[in-house]
Amino acid sequence: MDWEVLKQKVRQGLRVQVDSRKIEPGDLFVVLDENKRFIEDAYKRGARYFVVGQKHKDSIPKMEDRVVIYVDDPKKSLGELASAYFKTEKQDFILIGITGTNGKTTTSYFIEHLLKYVGLKVGVIGTINYRWLNHIQDAPLTTPGCLELHEIISKMRSEGIDAIVMEVSSHGLSQDRVAGLRFDFAVFTNLTQDHLDYHKDMEDYFLAKTKLFQKYLRKKGTAIINVDDAYGKRLVKNINKKIIGYTICSNNKDNNFLCAEILRSFRTKQKVKFRYRNESWELQVPFIGKHNVYNILAAQGLGLAMGVKTGVFKCFEQKFNVPGRMEKVENKQGLNIYIDYAHTPDGLERALKTVRQMDFKRVIVVFGCGGNRDRTKRAKMGKAASKYSDIVVVTSDNPRFEEPVDIIEDILVGINGSRPYFVEVDRKKAIQRAIEMLDKKDVLLIAGKGHETYQEIKGVRYPFMDKEVVLEILDSWN
Repeated sequence: MDWEVLKQKVRQGLRVQVDSRKIEPGDLFVVLDENKRFIEDAYKRGARYFVVGQKHKDSIPKMEDRVVIYVDDPKKSLGELASAYFKTEKQDFILIGITGTNGKTTTSYFIEHLLKYVGLKVGVIGTINYRWLNHIQDAPLTTPGCLELHEIISKMRSEGIDAIVMEVSSHGLSQDRVAGLRFDFAVFTNLTQDHLDYHKDMEDYFLAKTKLFQKYLRKKGTAIINVDDAYGKRLVKNINKKIIGYTICSNNKDNNFLCAEILRSFRTKQKVKFRYRNESWELQVPFIGKHNVYNILAAQGLGLAMGVKTGVFKCFEQKFNVPGRMEKVENKQGLNIYIDYAHTPDGLERALKTVRQMDFKRVIVVFGCGGNRDRTKRAKMGKAASKYSDIVVVTSDNPRFEEPVDIIEDILVGINGSRPYFVEVDRKKAIQRAIEMLDKKDVLLIAGKGHETYQEIKGVRYPFMDKEVVLEILDSWN
């Protein structure tokens, strides 16, 4: 059968599957590296059509009563079939991708805020949830699988969404989950150590990120890149696309960069001057930390790429919350408690620097590290915690299938013994212990889990949310 004939059948309703358990008689099964061992199961369940890569030819049993089509790139083919089935081939919406280690989620919220401000209907696919108009659903993955992704986009499109903002993870790019999509704009926030349990090294991690710009960004698309980041500078040199670079600077004379100068920082806001080409403007933004200036720069860079006038950027003077991202827990006791998703050495360092600059008497931090993930970052996070805080409470994050005490031992290797530190495996007890040490002139940062509503232990997800735990502890004091 001809490939185009198969695609036409898919447009007419032939179901596409990659999970053999979902196969119904007559379906099409796309064979990938991760599901090739289930070919026989798909066959037994009645799959009629098989799309197979050349390298898996020998994996296909004799199926005289089935149609087998061989392709060079099964993942690309899956993207084409997904877009045909879910009617996303015609991209009559603006598609924006954001990638990087830190800042993707907050940047997506800032971009969503900007686009809504100028009157667009916006959908967001990201770490916290997938949302559009009056619909919201939990996000099991930052970037869904290819079929799920096209299905979500199809639903957004059917409800008249004008623009879709998507966090694009390195896993999603490495596995080509975004196949079949063409991005109009792509944002690069930064690259620091993370996911080295999946990627073999930082170079492999970086190359996965570059796929968004080299493979999936339209030829006439625009890249918005943090040029203060070493990998961002490399990316600028490696791609042949229109680029808006953004930077925090005070004396940079390159008018081709979108520049920010932090004029003054307060505990609840920052006064920042921005400059791009022949224009300059000042904003008093109700978001703390240098990292948030970068996030706002990225959102403004996207706005400039879309032709938004700089006067519109006044919208960033409006306060709105980003769940679990330097989120202050308001409480009757008047204690300064912040929740942040910081789960990398760089992310934890940035978060601690932010609260330290607020001029509190003491900085107390509670954090742990995830199990069955990159072990090499644990000691580095311990080092960052002891360097930028006055008291460290080391606890569990999501231990998964590792023993919490083993994870904590890895963290303690980096702890500087010159500062007080405590170990409490039970995360709730650790948070309570930190709050009990807290004075109104101090600040407490609870890092690592942010918006998450669970704690994963031995394959089971137990209800647990840092913010709710804090409020429960404080309420018990009344």
